Amino acid sequence: MEFLQITLTGWTALIITLSMSVLAAVMFILGTKRVHYTWGLFSLATAMWTAGFYAVTLAESASEAQFWWKITFIGIILVPFTFFHFVLEFIENKWFLKNRTFALILIYGVALQFLVVNFTSNSLVDQVTFLFNEIYYDKPAAPLHPFFTFFYTSLIVFGYYLTFREYLKRKSDILFRSQVKYFFLGTGIGFLGGSMDFILVYGIEIHPIRNLTVILGSFIVGFAMLRYKLFDVRVVTAQLLTLILLAFSFVRLVFSTSIEETIFNIIILSFTFVVGVYLILSVKKEVEQREQIEKLAKDLRVANERLKELDKLKSQFLSIASHDLRAPLTAIRNFMSIMLDGTYGKLPAAANEGMRQVFERATEMAKSVDSYLNVSRIEQGRMKYDFVDADLLKILSDTVSIFKPNVEQKGLELKLNVPQGETFPIKADIGKLQEVLNNLVDNSIKYTPKGSITVSLEKKGTQARLVIQDTGVGMTENTMRNLFKLFSPGEDSKKINPSSTGVGLYITKAHVEAHKGTIRAESNGEGKGSRFVVELPLK
Repeated sequence: MEFLQITLTGWTALIITLSMSVLAAVMFILGTKRVHYTWGLFSLATAMWTAGFYAVTLAESASEAQFWWKITFIGIILVPFTFFHFVLEFIENKWFLKNRTFALILIYGVALQFLVVNFTSNSLVDQVTFLFNEIYYDKPAAPLHPFFTFFYTSLIVFGYYLTFREYLKRKSDILFRSQVKYFFLGTGIGFLGGSMDFILVYGIEIHPIRNLTVILGSFIVGFAMLRYKLFDVRVVTAQLLTLILLAFSFVRLVFSTSIEETIFNIIILSFTFVVGVYLILSVKKEVEQREQIEKLAKDLRVANERLKELDKLKSQFLSIASHDLRAPLTAIRNFMSIMLDGTYGKLPAAANEGMRQVFERATEMAKSVDSYLNVSRIEQGRMKYDFVDADLLKILSDTVSIFKPNVEQKGLELKLNVPQGETFPIKADIGKLQEVLNNLVDNSIKYTPKGSITVSLEKKGTQARLVIQDTGVGMTENTMRNLFKLFSPGEDSKKINPSSTGVGLYITKAHVEAHKGTIRAESNGEGKGSRFVVELPLK
């Protein structure tokens, strides 16, 4: 029974020492910030505490045990100060950041005072006693030990207070708040186990095996600071188990009782070491990749916000510019109309022709201004529709009849294929629907040098299907993909129609969709004509 207790005690100290030393190395190697290195210092302080404690378990006399307890107290004294230093770095305390040098001198200056007292007197470690038939503990407590215990506890509690206060302030910082949760979890587990040493001082005998909780807590916090900047639970578990296995393998090697067992334990230790190194390197690579992804995501968010702002400014510009252009254009067209009517007298033939061309250009420009205003309204969600009962067949017939003079003048044929004696009842904004039909028929006429345009209307279940087919220039696949996008005229449209802006079909699609309908374009290729299909729900 005595051998078992000694073995458990020795393993406890060795496992913690080795594990915390490895954690400190990980923090210094993989760390990129002060907060990482500070947690490495805390891990080293803990390793010094447990290394001294292991030496205490091997002491063969009270004087030797007292000496090793003084060595152990180097780590015990440094633990609360490195912890508090870590908290200030972690929460980025404003006073600390402005006065870092002074603050560090103050923090570690106080720690140095305790260290001097520890080695120059017996005020912290005095008498020792034999517990568990194996370990020397100081009992009763030395004169300054209660004061140090109070100071130790107060510093840690104050660190928790500062962290929690910062947690309440940063309500929108999800990353920091997640880190704080892991911080409280990890340090709570570690201090719960480690603080039992103070209980032992005051006479309650609890076996040191519970100190293993220090490993779990410290690794949770350490890895939480390094990755994502929070480690995934599965990764934490895998790496923690690897390091614990490494520690156990080392202890097994130390306690080997035969050559065969020693060789076997060396193989196990080597294999565990290789796997552990691989995991640590993979974590480092993953941390770098995640940080790069986070940076790219942040840059993308900034770019998206900028694009949204520019898009908003574009819509505002279109709205303002169109509105400011509309009034003078209306005045120009009205005056031109009066002149052409002969209100101010008959104009000479040449002047009349010039005035007519100016009037037509002003009319085209007015239509463009109206289109830009509609684009602005659509993008800002301010386009209004006045839906009433209507007959699609009548709207279509009226629209086609308007274009017959233009078609005949261009030498084309305009066909209207509609069922006789039927009606196509729909809910529609008649003005917007006329704009749709005008745009589609007008486009077909513009892009059909010769041949015909056929307009068909039929019922397909609960849908009215309108088809406008021409024998014109046709479209490529690329043109059809971008046809209904804003400011995306067809590849060759500028050659045939220099005034094309790529706005008309964008507005057309918006109007059709507002009527809960669909529109699509089809073509067999360049020179093979185009086909526009509009489907609207019947009432």
